[in-house]
Amino acid sequence: MMSALLGAVWIAAGLTIGTIGWLGTRGRLKRQHWAGIRLAATMRSDATWAAAHREAGPILQSAGAIVGETGLLLLAFRPSDDVATVASLFLAAGLLAAVIAAGVVAVKAAAKVDAS
Repeated sequence: MMSALLGAVWIAAGLTIGTIGWLGTRGRLKRQHWAGIRLAATMRSDATWAAAHREAGPILQSAGAIVGETGLLLLAFRPSDDVATVASLFLAAGLLAAVIAAGVVAVKAAAKVDAS
């Protein structure tokens, strides 16, 4: 039962993160306070926001794909609750690392806009 719940949660998270990355890469994610990389450097202007998400978008898309696919695997194979929990802990750690990496890339891209 736990694997189905975790699978559904990870699919939803993957779709959300991947969509944010996809919209950001294409310049369709407008600056707002709900979704995206909302750091002081990226929120400074529309130009810094767009540059940050254009550069960090592929990282978010990849992370979203991995998270979503893992959720599908949890639903398809229905491992024991212990295996699903351990897999989810590793997935959460990897997702945290991807989000931090996307933030670092975004801040660097925003700094380049500010410098020019």
